[in-house]
Amino acid sequence: MLKKTMVVSILLLLILLSYPAESSVGPIYSFWKLTPSHVELLIKTEMEVGKDTTLTLGYKIEGIQHRPEDITSEIDLFYLEFPTAVGEFTLGKFRPSWEYGVFDSVMLTGNAPGMVGARYETSIYGLEYERFFTWLTGNRGKLFGHRMEIPLLPGLKVGVKETAQFSQEFDGFWLCYVPLWPLYLTKYIPGVATTYNNMNVGLDVKVEPYPGIQLYGDLHVTEFPLGPEKRNPPLFAVQAGLYLENFLLEGYSLKGEYLRTTNYLYSHRHEETYYEYRGRPLGTPLGPDAESIGILLGYDLFPDITVFAGYRYESKGEGKVGDYFSDRDEAWENIFLSGVVERRHIPVAGFDFVVSPKFRVKTLLEMELLQNADHKEGESGSRTAGFITMEIGF
Repeated sequence: MLKKTMVVSILLLLILLSYPAESSVGPIYSFWKLTPSHVELLIKTEMEVGKDTTLTLGYKIEGIQHRPEDITSEIDLFYLEFPTAVGEFTLGKFRPSWEYGVFDSVMLTGNAPGMVGARYETSIYGLEYERFFTWLTGNRGKLFGHRMEIPLLPGLKVGVKETAQFSQEFDGFWLCYVPLWPLYLTKYIPGVATTYNNMNVGLDVKVEPYPGIQLYGDLHVTEFPLGPEKRNPPLFAVQAGLYLENFLLEGYSLKGEYLRTTNYLYSHRHEETYYEYRGRPLGTPLGPDAESIGILLGYDLFPDITVFAGYRYESKGEGKVGDYFSDRDEAWENIFLSGVVERRHIPVAGFDFVVSPKFRVKTLLEMELLQNADHKEGESGSRTAGFITMEIGF
């Protein structure tokens, strides 16, 4: 992986040298996640390095506080975005994600660290299309994904998508680069050795019946009961929510969301094709075997200050990334909220403050009140987490 990162870095530098010396640096964004034992910091900025060409740089530091030997740092983002006559390309180290305004796709959230690869986006007769690939570490091969967004009616859009992982020995990679080619069909081409693979499909819906009102839903499926016996376990994630820009009165906003993931969703019978990267799910950070429902109310206290308050309830089973069942009976027995379920009552509060045209701060504080803490029956406990986002312009 290091060699691939170095090769892409050299290619990007060569491309940069081909552009005029004039460039402009955009705002610097920093994101902090703080807990009593863990800290994570991501700093990124965007630079205009040529006509319609942007370079994004991001540096990440994370680890356990007060233990310097456990602190790691790396270049997490390093990619170019540039348009061409056939569409827009991204080249470098980026975090694959599908975002739809007020929510992230439960199928691909950008939760995992940056990966080296390429992405292609274009419009085809009013349809929005995206295709990407990235390298994974070691013998894990590559991750592919593509999505088509279809406007069915005014205010109604539907997205159809796939992701696929193939281990390094796969000899049909060339098919996966072809635009619009269904990834699922790749392993059925005669003469193509599939080796290990993990295929996922998804569907998302966005509805805006009136300005300021959004309804959305997202589905990620990796396995579903099929055939006469219908014994395959249902491995999926589902998300549904709404966003009201003006809730009851002007200046108020409301977001409500429900999310559910079944056990074994981010695993596979072969380690090379777990649906994760460097220990983090490619999907929701909540992980497998979990359920969440929450609301967040916003209020424009002043023209430059918005305050937030809300509540979220989470249930988390003992399933985790890497777990997989030995037979279907075990899968069905532990398919959702397995073992001792940790239950979390989470009040949240924060604010978004535009200090000046070139300085903005957003914070959010969460307090988790736990039942069956750490999956120990009858144990209570608490956790805190703080999130700080700052934007500094020039």
